[in-house]
Amino acid sequence: MQDLKVISKHYAKALKNHTKGDLALLEEIVVGLKNAAEAIKLHRLNQVLAHVSLKVKKEVVLEILEKITPTKACSVLKPVMEVVLKNNRLDMLELVAEELSFDSKRTLEATLLVPQKLESKELEEVRQKLQARFNAPVEIAQDTWSKKGVSLSVSSLDLEIGFSKEGILKKIEKQVIQSI
Repeated sequence: MQDLKVISKHYAKALKNHTKGDLALLEEIVVGLKNAAEAIKLHRLNQVLAHVSLKVKKEVVLEILEKITPTKACSVLKPVMEVVLKNNRLDMLELVAEELSFDSKRTLEATLLVPQKLESKELEEVRQKLQARFNAPVEIAQDTWSKKGVSLSVSSLDLEIGFSKEGILKKIEKQVIQSI
């Protein structure tokens, strides 16, 4: 059982890396894995799968997956399911789904640095745009800084974007010098 848990973490990590922070896709994958695991657990199907060739098993499981999983999530899960089937590890699908479900429920925490604090209405607009961009709930902590510019960082995604007046002036200066 411990071996399956370790192996399931590797599968979960591969799926997380493949989704690249798209939490909506990750949630679809979790639901697809849970549904597939439940369908495969059905007593008769489980008995049939135990006594058929890999080719037939693959056809049956992939057919089930296509029927119960959204298209985008299915395209991600198909190669994973092929590896799972090849290694005869259908019993660990639930463990992979559990491992992934922790990440799909997370709220992203962002830090916004601005010269002067935004009003709550403006901050809410920024939050909504970020939620739409990342397909995930976002909480924004706001702070002031002395630079004339804006910086936004989302540490859980290793993302930092921003600009400052000084930075833009340096880039313009560099471009002018290069063009002379």
